[in-house]
Amino acid sequence: MLIRYTLVILSLTLVACSAQKGKKLQQAGYVKPGNTEVKLADAPKDSITLHYFSCGGFYIERGGEAILIDPFASNPKPLGMIKPNHTAVDSVMYRATGVRRGIATKIKAVLAGHAHYDHLMDVPYIMDNWVDSTTWFAGNNTAGKMVKSLTVNTIGAVVNLDAGRGEMFAGNNIRITPILLSHPPHIGKKHLYKGEFDANAKPWQKKYWQGGQTYGFIIDFFDAKGKVDFRIYMQTSAGLLGLDNVPPDVMRQHSVDLMIIPAALFSQVKGYPQKLVSQYHPKHIVVCHWENFFKPMDKISQKPYTVSMTNVYQFAKQLDYNIGRSRFTIPMPDSKIKIRF
Repeated sequence: MLIRYTLVILSLTLVACSAQKGKKLQQAGYVKPGNTEVKLADAPKDSITLHYFSCGGFYIERGGEAILIDPFASNPKPLGMIKPNHTAVDSVMYRATGVRRGIATKIKAVLAGHAHYDHLMDVPYIMDNWVDSTTWFAGNNTAGKMVKSLTVNTIGAVVNLDAGRGEMFAGNNIRITPILLSHPPHIGKKHLYKGEFDANAKPWQKKYWQGGQTYGFIIDFFDAKGKVDFRIYMQTSAGLLGLDNVPPDVMRQHSVDLMIIPAALFSQVKGYPQKLVSQYHPKHIVVCHWENFFKPMDKISQKPYTVSMTNVYQFAKQLDYNIGRSRFTIPMPDSKIKIRF
Protein backbone atom coordinates (compact mmCIF):
# COMPACT_ATOMS: atom_id res chain seq x y z
CA MET A 1 0.00 0.00 0.00
CA LEU A 2 2.83 2.39 0.88
CA ILE A 3 4.57 1.70 -2.44
CA ARG A 4 1.36 2.36 -4.39
CA TYR A 5 0.72 5.57 -2.44
CA THR A 6 4.26 6.72 -3.17
CA LEU A 7 3.81 5.99 -6.88
CA VAL A 8 0.56 7.98 -6.97
CA ILE A 9 2.21 10.99 -5.28
CA LEU A 10 5.16 10.74 -7.68
CA SER A 11 2.81 10.55 -10.67
CA LEU A 12 0.86 13.63 -9.55
CA THR A 13 4.10 15.53 -8.94
CA LEU A 14 5.43 14.69 -12.41
CA VAL A 15 2.17 15.83 -14.06
CA ALA A 16 2.21 19.13 -12.15
CA CYS A 17 5.86 19.66 -13.07
CA SER A 18 5.12 18.89 -16.73
CA ALA A 19 2.40 21.57 -16.72
CA GLN A 20 4.81 24.19 -15.36
CA LYS A 21 7.48 23.30 -17.93
CA GLY A 22 4.90 23.28 -20.70
CA LYS A 23 3.80 26.78 -19.74
CA LYS A 24 7.41 27.96 -19.91
CA LEU A 25 7.78 26.38 -23.34
CA GLN A 26 4.68 28.18 -24.58
CA GLN A 27 5.62 31.53 -23.05
CA ALA A 28 8.95 31.37 -24.87
CA GLY A 29 7.09 30.89 -28.16
CA TYR A 30 8.53 27.43 -28.85
CA VAL A 31 5.13 25.75 -29.02
CA LYS A 32 1.79 27.14 -30.14
CA PRO A 33 -1.66 25.50 -30.35
CA GLY A 34 -3.08 24.80 -33.78
CA ASN A 35 -1.73 23.84 -37.18
CA THR A 36 1.60 24.99 -38.60
CA GLU A 37 2.95 25.85 -42.06
CA VAL A 38 6.65 25.73 -42.91
CA LYS A 39 8.08 27.25 -46.08
CA LEU A 40 11.38 25.76 -47.28
CA ALA A 41 11.69 27.63 -50.60
CA ASP A 42 11.10 31.20 -51.74
CA ALA A 43 8.74 29.97 -54.44
CA PRO A 44 7.41 26.56 -53.31
CA LYS A 45 6.16 24.21 -56.02
CA ASP A 46 4.81 21.39 -53.89
CA SER A 47 3.95 20.40 -50.34
CA ILE A 48 3.86 17.50 -47.89
CA THR A 49 1.42 17.30 -44.98
CA LEU A 50 2.21 15.75 -41.63
CA HIS A 51 -0.32 15.11 -38.88
CA TYR A 52 1.29 14.68 -35.48
CA PHE A 53 -0.36 12.25 -33.08
CA SER A 54 1.82 12.16 -29.95
CA CYS A 55 5.11 10.47 -28.98
CA GLY A 56 6.58 9.39 -32.35
CA GLY A 57 3.28 9.22 -34.21
CA PHE A 58 2.93 10.80 -37.65
CA TYR A 59 0.64 10.53 -40.65
CA ILE A 60 2.66 11.73 -43.67
CA GLU A 61 0.90 12.39 -46.98
CA ARG A 62 1.83 13.65 -50.39
CA GLY A 63 -0.66 13.56 -53.21
CA GLY A 64 -2.52 10.28 -53.28
CA GLU A 65 -0.18 8.31 -51.02
CA ALA A 66 0.52 8.30 -47.29
CA ILE A 67 2.36 6.38 -44.59
CA LEU A 68 1.76 6.07 -40.88
CA ILE A 69 4.56 5.85 -38.32
CA ASP A 70 4.22 4.97 -34.61
CA PRO A 71 0.56 6.12 -34.43
CA PHE A 72 -0.45 6.60 -30.80
CA ALA A 73 -3.51 8.35 -29.38
CA SER A 74 -4.69 6.13 -26.51
CA ASN A 75 -2.49 7.71 -23.81
CA PRO A 76 -3.34 5.44 -20.85
CA LYS A 77 -2.62 6.56 -17.30
CA PRO A 78 0.83 5.72 -15.89
CA LEU A 79 -0.44 3.37 -13.17
CA GLY A 80 -2.41 0.15 -13.43
CA MET A 81 -3.52 -1.78 -16.51
CA ILE A 82 -3.29 -0.22 -19.96
CA LYS A 83 -5.58 -0.60 -22.95
CA PRO A 84 -6.21 1.10 -26.28
CA ASN A 85 -8.72 3.94 -26.45
CA HIS A 86 -10.46 3.25 -29.75
CA THR A 87 -12.55 6.41 -29.57
CA ALA A 88 -9.42 8.55 -29.25
CA VAL A 89 -7.70 6.66 -32.08
CA ASP A 90 -10.72 7.08 -34.39
CA SER A 91 -10.89 10.78 -33.58
CA VAL A 92 -7.23 11.48 -34.41
CA MET A 93 -7.24 9.20 -37.45
CA TYR A 94 -10.25 11.07 -38.83
CA ARG A 95 -8.52 14.43 -38.44
CA ALA A 96 -5.31 13.03 -39.92
CA THR A 97 -6.80 11.31 -42.96
CA GLY A 98 -9.95 13.35 -43.56
CA VAL A 99 -12.13 10.22 -43.83
CA ARG A 100 -14.17 8.12 -41.41
CA ARG A 101 -13.25 4.63 -40.22
CA GLY A 102 -14.17 2.04 -42.82
CA ILE A 103 -13.64 4.35 -45.80
CA ALA A 104 -10.57 3.81 -47.97
CA THR A 105 -7.54 5.83 -46.88
CA LYS A 106 -4.34 6.76 -48.72
CA ILE A 107 -2.19 4.80 -46.26
CA LYS A 108 0.17 2.44 -48.08
CA ALA A 109 2.34 1.35 -45.13
CA VAL A 110 2.42 1.43 -41.32
CA LEU A 111 5.83 1.54 -39.60
CA ALA A 112 6.97 1.11 -36.01
CA GLY A 113 10.32 2.34 -34.69
CA HIS A 114 10.16 -0.16 -31.81
CA ALA A 115 7.54 -2.06 -29.83
CA HIS A 116 7.01 -0.06 -26.62
CA TYR A 117 3.30 0.58 -26.09
CA ASP A 118 3.56 4.32 -26.79
CA HIS A 119 4.74 3.45 -30.31
CA LEU A 120 2.81 0.27 -31.13
CA MET A 121 -0.28 -0.21 -28.96
CA ASP A 122 -2.72 1.45 -31.38
CA VAL A 123 -1.32 -0.24 -34.50
CA PRO A 124 -3.34 -3.51 -34.33
CA TYR A 125 -6.63 -1.60 -34.13
CA ILE A 126 -5.58 0.64 -37.01
CA MET A 127 -4.55 -2.37 -39.12
CA ASP A 128 -7.96 -3.94 -38.45
CA ASN A 129 -10.10 -0.85 -38.98
CA TRP A 130 -8.33 1.91 -40.91
CA VAL A 131 -6.43 0.20 -43.75
CA ASP A 132 -6.99 -2.73 -46.08
CA SER A 133 -5.03 -5.86 -46.89
CA THR A 134 -2.85 -4.02 -49.41
CA THR A 135 -1.30 -1.93 -46.61
CA TRP A 136 1.80 -3.53 -45.16
CA PHE A 137 3.30 -3.21 -41.70
CA ALA A 138 7.02 -3.09 -40.91
CA GLY A 139 8.67 -3.30 -37.50
CA ASN A 140 11.09 -5.39 -35.48
CA ASN A 141 10.49 -9.08 -34.81
CA THR A 142 8.76 -8.32 -31.51
CA ALA A 143 6.46 -5.72 -33.07
CA GLY A 144 5.50 -8.10 -35.88
CA LYS A 145 4.55 -10.86 -33.44
CA MET A 146 2.46 -8.44 -31.39
CA VAL A 147 0.59 -7.12 -34.42
CA LYS A 148 -0.13 -10.63 -35.69
CA SER A 149 -1.30 -11.69 -32.23
CA LEU A 150 -3.57 -8.70 -31.61
CA THR A 151 -5.25 -8.21 -35.01
CA VAL A 152 -8.47 -10.09 -35.74
CA ASN A 153 -8.96 -9.39 -39.45
CA THR A 154 -6.87 -10.38 -42.44
CA ILE A 155 -4.15 -7.78 -42.71
CA GLY A 156 -1.44 -6.99 -45.25
CA ALA A 157 2.12 -8.27 -45.24
CA VAL A 158 4.08 -8.01 -41.98
CA VAL A 159 7.73 -7.16 -42.66
CA ASN A 160 10.33 -8.17 -40.07
CA LEU A 161 13.01 -5.49 -40.10
CA ASP A 162 15.27 -7.65 -37.89
CA ALA A 163 15.62 -10.07 -40.79
CA GLY A 164 17.46 -7.36 -42.71
CA ARG A 165 15.76 -5.04 -45.14
CA GLY A 166 17.01 -2.52 -47.62
CA GLU A 167 14.69 -0.12 -49.34
CA MET A 168 10.94 -0.70 -49.30
CA PHE A 169 8.32 1.01 -51.44
CA ALA A 170 4.98 2.28 -50.14
CA GLY A 171 2.75 2.89 -53.13
CA ASN A 172 4.49 4.17 -56.24
CA ASN A 173 6.33 7.23 -55.02
CA ILE A 174 7.46 6.66 -51.42
CA ARG A 175 10.64 4.78 -50.57
CA ILE A 176 11.54 3.81 -47.01
CA THR A 177 15.03 2.82 -45.89
CA PRO A 178 15.28 1.44 -42.32
CA ILE A 179 18.13 2.66 -40.07
CA LEU A 180 19.45 0.56 -37.19
CA LEU A 181 19.28 2.67 -34.01
CA SER A 182 19.29 2.31 -30.23
CA HIS A 183 16.93 3.40 -27.45
CA PRO A 184 18.35 5.61 -24.67
CA PRO A 185 18.24 4.40 -21.05
CA HIS A 186 15.24 5.63 -19.07
CA ILE A 187 16.74 6.10 -15.61
CA GLY A 188 20.51 6.31 -15.18
CA LYS A 189 21.78 3.42 -17.28
CA LYS A 190 18.63 1.33 -16.89
CA HIS A 191 16.45 0.49 -19.89
CA LEU A 192 12.80 -0.39 -19.24
CA TYR A 193 11.15 -3.18 -21.25
CA LYS A 194 14.12 -3.65 -23.56
CA GLY A 195 13.54 -7.33 -24.32
CA GLU A 196 11.78 -9.41 -26.94
CA PHE A 197 8.20 -10.61 -27.28
CA ASP A 198 6.93 -12.62 -24.30
CA ALA A 199 3.94 -14.77 -25.22
CA ASN A 200 3.15 -15.31 -21.54
CA ALA A 201 2.58 -11.61 -20.85
CA LYS A 202 -0.78 -9.93 -21.45
CA PRO A 203 -1.36 -6.79 -23.57
CA TRP A 204 -2.86 -4.87 -20.64
CA GLN A 205 0.50 -5.21 -18.86
CA LYS A 206 3.33 -2.80 -19.69
CA LYS A 207 5.79 -5.70 -19.63
CA TYR A 208 4.01 -7.15 -22.67
CA TRP A 209 5.27 -4.24 -24.75
CA GLN A 210 8.96 -5.13 -24.87
CA GLY A 211 10.77 -2.74 -27.18
CA GLY A 212 13.05 -5.04 -29.15
CA GLN A 213 15.46 -3.54 -31.68
CA THR A 214 15.02 0.17 -32.44
CA TYR A 215 14.83 1.59 -35.97
CA GLY A 216 14.67 4.94 -37.69
CA PHE A 217 13.78 5.65 -41.31
CA ILE A 218 14.89 7.59 -44.36
CA ILE A 219 11.67 8.45 -46.19
CA ASP A 220 12.06 9.53 -49.80
CA PHE A 221 9.39 11.01 -52.05
CA PHE A 222 9.84 10.77 -55.82
CA ASP A 223 8.83 13.29 -58.47
CA ALA A 224 7.19 12.50 -61.82
CA LYS A 225 10.61 11.77 -63.35
CA GLY A 226 11.47 9.15 -60.75
CA LYS A 227 13.98 11.23 -58.81
CA VAL A 228 13.98 11.94 -55.09
CA ASP A 229 12.72 15.49 -54.58
CA PHE A 230 11.97 15.43 -50.84
CA ARG A 231 13.68 13.52 -48.04
CA ILE A 232 12.78 12.99 -44.40
CA TYR A 233 15.25 11.67 -41.85
CA MET A 234 13.21 10.28 -38.95
CA GLN A 235 13.95 8.70 -35.62
CA THR A 236 11.50 8.49 -32.74
CA SER A 237 14.04 7.53 -30.06
CA ALA A 238 16.97 9.72 -29.00
CA GLY A 239 20.33 8.40 -30.16
CA LEU A 240 23.30 8.90 -32.46
CA LEU A 241 23.63 5.60 -34.32
CA GLY A 242 21.99 7.32 -37.28
CA LEU A 243 25.36 9.01 -37.83
CA ASP A 244 26.89 5.71 -38.95
CA ASN A 245 24.04 3.44 -40.03
CA VAL A 246 22.54 5.34 -42.95
CA PRO A 247 23.77 3.65 -46.18
CA PRO A 248 26.26 6.04 -47.88
CA ASP A 249 24.83 5.38 -51.35
CA VAL A 250 21.40 6.42 -50.09
CA MET A 251 22.73 9.64 -48.58
CA ARG A 252 24.47 10.60 -51.81
CA GLN A 253 21.16 10.65 -53.67
CA HIS A 254 19.60 13.60 -51.85
CA SER A 255 20.15 15.87 -48.87
CA VAL A 256 17.84 15.92 -45.84
CA ASP A 257 14.97 18.35 -46.26
CA LEU A 258 13.17 17.56 -43.02
CA MET A 259 14.48 15.92 -39.85
CA ILE A 260 12.06 14.48 -37.30
CA ILE A 261 13.65 13.80 -33.92
CA PRO A 262 12.39 13.28 -30.35
CA ALA A 263 13.08 15.36 -27.27
CA ALA A 264 12.32 12.58 -24.75
CA LEU A 265 15.41 11.46 -22.79
CA PHE A 266 17.72 13.60 -24.95
CA SER A 267 20.03 14.31 -22.00
CA GLN A 268 20.76 10.58 -21.73
CA VAL A 269 22.70 10.72 -25.02
CA LYS A 270 25.79 12.92 -25.03
CA GLY A 271 26.03 15.01 -28.20
CA TYR A 272 22.38 14.48 -29.19
CA PRO A 273 20.91 16.06 -31.22
CA GLN A 274 23.77 18.44 -32.15
CA LYS A 275 25.86 15.78 -33.91
CA LEU A 276 22.91 14.62 -36.04
CA VAL A 277 22.05 18.18 -37.02
CA SER A 278 25.69 18.98 -37.84
CA GLN A 279 26.06 15.91 -40.05
CA TYR A 280 22.83 16.14 -42.04
CA HIS A 281 22.16 19.91 -42.10
CA PRO A 282 18.36 19.59 -42.45
CA LYS A 283 16.44 22.53 -43.84
CA HIS A 284 13.95 22.17 -41.00
CA ILE A 285 13.44 20.05 -37.87
CA VAL A 286 10.20 18.80 -36.34
CA VAL A 287 10.46 17.81 -32.68
CA CYS A 288 8.32 14.89 -31.51
CA HIS A 289 7.90 12.86 -28.30
CA TRP A 290 8.00 16.02 -26.20
CA GLU A 291 4.57 15.94 -24.54
CA ASN A 292 3.22 14.12 -21.49
CA PHE A 293 1.51 11.11 -23.06
CA PHE A 294 -0.08 10.02 -19.77
CA LYS A 295 -2.76 12.69 -20.22
CA PRO A 296 -5.71 12.30 -22.63
CA MET A 297 -5.18 13.51 -26.18
CA ASP A 298 -7.93 16.13 -25.94
CA LYS A 299 -6.06 17.69 -23.00
CA ILE A 300 -2.52 17.75 -24.41
CA SER A 301 -3.73 19.00 -27.79
CA GLN A 302 -5.02 22.17 -26.13
CA LYS A 303 -2.41 22.84 -23.45
CA PRO A 304 1.27 21.87 -23.45
CA TYR A 305 2.37 19.32 -20.85
CA THR A 306 5.94 18.13 -21.27
CA VAL A 307 7.19 14.55 -21.05
CA SER A 308 8.54 13.33 -17.72
CA MET A 309 12.28 13.13 -17.01
CA THR A 310 13.09 15.53 -19.85
CA ASN A 311 13.72 19.28 -19.84
CA VAL A 312 12.03 20.04 -23.15
CA TYR A 313 12.57 23.77 -22.69
CA GLN A 314 16.32 23.15 -22.52
CA PHE A 315 16.10 21.00 -25.66
CA ALA A 316 14.35 23.83 -27.48
CA LYS A 317 16.85 26.41 -26.22
CA GLN A 318 19.66 24.21 -27.49
CA LEU A 319 18.12 24.01 -30.97
CA ASP A 320 17.45 27.74 -30.90
CA TYR A 321 21.10 28.44 -30.13
CA ASN A 322 22.43 26.03 -32.79
CA ILE A 323 20.11 26.63 -35.75
CA GLY A 324 17.66 29.40 -34.79
CA ARG A 325 14.00 29.11 -33.86
CA SER A 326 12.75 29.62 -37.42
CA ARG A 327 14.30 26.29 -38.42
CA PHE A 328 12.47 24.02 -36.00
CA THR A 329 8.86 23.31 -35.05
CA ILE A 330 7.46 21.73 -31.91
CA PRO A 331 3.93 20.75 -32.95
CA MET A 332 1.04 20.34 -30.56
CA PRO A 333 -0.38 16.81 -30.49
CA ASP A 334 -3.22 16.18 -32.95
CA SER A 335 -2.19 19.02 -35.27
CA LYS A 336 -1.05 19.36 -38.87
CA ILE A 337 2.23 20.63 -40.27
CA LYS A 338 2.24 21.62 -43.93
CA ILE A 339 5.74 21.65 -45.43
CA ARG A 340 5.93 23.72 -48.62
CA PHE A 341 9.03 23.16 -50.75
